[in-house]
Amino acid sequence: MYKVMIVDDEIPAREILLCIINWEDTDFRIVYSASNGKDALDKYTDIKPDLIITDIQMPIIDGLDLIEEVQKINKSQKFLILSCYEDFTYAQRAMKMGVTDYLIKDLITPNYLYGILARTKTDLDNITIKKSEIKKEHKLLNFLKENKDIALRKLIFNDISQDDCYNLIENLNLNLNGKLFVLFLIQIDNFFKYIEDENFYTNTLNEIIKNVSETIEELNIGECFYSEN
Repeated sequence: MYKVMIVDDEIPAREILLCIINWEDTDFRIVYSASNGKDALDKYTDIKPDLIITDIQMPIIDGLDLIEEVQKINKSQKFLILSCYEDFTYAQRAMKMGVTDYLIKDLITPNYLYGILARTKTDLDNITIKKSEIKKEHKLLNFLKENKDIALRKLIFNDISQDDCYNLIENLNLNLNGKLFVLFLIQIDNFFKYIEDENFYTNTLNEIIKNVSETIEELNIGECFYSEN
């Protein structure tokens, strides 16, 4: 259900909007009626309306200034302009500010308002879907950041089936088409701690460093160094 805020300094105009259609037949509910733009702006953050139906000429803060201020808070806010014939120039300015529909006060009909609300619902549904997709994308990116290294270790060290391997690559969007370099940190001290021949230990270590260095040099990808720490 979408929330509607009505902003008009004329009480009859607000009452007409309340009564001209059966709001229960729509996906919208009027949650607040403001008497001017300042009143609407003061309540905006608390109410968070999905649609604002606003008059243009009002005291304190008029409709155009209200639109401008609200757009600083929420660029995707939906507006519906109420105007008289003589306000059409203002309505045109509002359209340039991103307002997509307007109502002529003396010509409001139920069918016309129902039609505008239907179009607005479609726009709001699309905004909701887009926000949901962005939220899911952010969650996925966070998941990938947290789990990519785990997945790579699983692919390298674990004995998993080919199907599981492909599933990991696909689900975590692992790009294995490029060059993939893995650094193995071998705790040689523990491995050779029971070997009395220190030369064997030293020679083996030097051989590992030599092989890694030669491979890196051959591929021209970086440097290799060894530290006992």
